Amino acid sequence: NGDAEKISKFIIEKIPLKKQMIENIILNENEISSKKEFLNSKPRILEVTLTNRCNLRCVMCKNIMTSKWDLPENIKNEIIGLMPYLEQINWLGGEVFLYKYFNELFDIAHEYNIKQTISTNATLLTSEIIEKLIEYNVELSISIDGVTKDVYEKIRIGASFEQLISK
Repeated sequence: NGDAEKISKFIIEKIPLKKQMIENIILNENEISSKKEFLNSKPRILEVTLTNRCNLRCVMCKNIMTSKWDLPENIKNEIIGLMPYLEQINWLGGEVFLYKYFNELFDIAHEYNIKQTISTNATLLTSEIIEKLIEYNVELSISIDGVTKDVYEKIRIGASFEQLISK
């Protein structure tokens, strides 16, 4: 399609880091329309669980009963290698802000203009993190299980309702 080519060339001129992503989208769409069983294109969206560690002990969560783990560094490097192709990445945990390489991943994804979504309990947000979230135009999914202090703190053990609403 001529229009798609014009649009992709325009985007690549304006944002050269998007070249691999756009070429991957075109390849992926062609593979899908050709009903290929094995794709050469790279993933376009990733959901990444970075760690099961958390700073809270929520009543419904079984993470407190399991061994703690973090995404290994070699897998982190694989994710970095996929970033030029990605349209979106969803960061999940435990609590993503406890993962020691999160800032590195977060910044690289921003450099590639990848849409980022973070699932968090929001208790570890600092003014520095909040500024980056705004600058990077990140979508937040905040886990809040009660609108009153009693309910919230009964479910999210270790969290402060006052601290949450002050952010």
